[in-house]
Amino acid sequence: ECVGSASIKQVHRAVSADGQEIALKVKRPSIDKNFEEDLAVLRNILSLLQNLYNNVPPHLLAEVEKSARAELEFGVEAQNQKELGERLKKREATLPLQFGEQAESWPLETTPVHFPIAQENTGLMIEDFVQGLSLKNVKEYQAALRSQPTSELKNWRQKVRAMYGESVPVIEEKISQLDLDRLQASLALDLLQQITSDGIFH
Repeated sequence: ECVGSASIKQVHRAVSADGQEIALKVKRPSIDKNFEEDLAVLRNILSLLQNLYNNVPPHLLAEVEKSARAELEFGVEAQNQKELGERLKKREATLPLQFGEQAESWPLETTPVHFPIAQENTGLMIEDFVQGLSLKNVKEYQAALRSQPTSELKNWRQKVRAMYGESVPVIEEKISQLDLDRLQASLALDLLQQITSDGIFH
């Protein structure tokens, strides 16, 4: 079951042989072919710029290509995810959450990676599957809660019930009181710390 996708990769929900829910992250179909075609176009553009301007660094394309190819390799992503998890645990990273007048602090963690176990050149990454709502989902859910009962709110309740069973009222109360702007700001600040202090972009 495909549960999400981005420009390069997509995630499928699956069950392992021992019954554990897992997330399979794979490259989108034809991405390698599209990447090489885009790279060829970029080479032509850069060549044109170098002919027109003298200050275009000759190594620019190599750097762009190196970074882009790294994005296609799951071994690099898996290693970054493991290292980030270790750094977050070491500095006891937490995320402050505000629910109305109530303040809570939740630990920041990464999901365990089961494959690849090293920086292998592979097109597959396997990690634990974690249920949840994206920030965009939460924002839309809050908007639906502020409106009069609608089919959209009914749909959100059905989605949450499918994920968490009969805990919808408790979860809905948390979502309605959550300070989403503060949460997004806290996540942005920690992302900056991951890049500047932890030295990892993931």
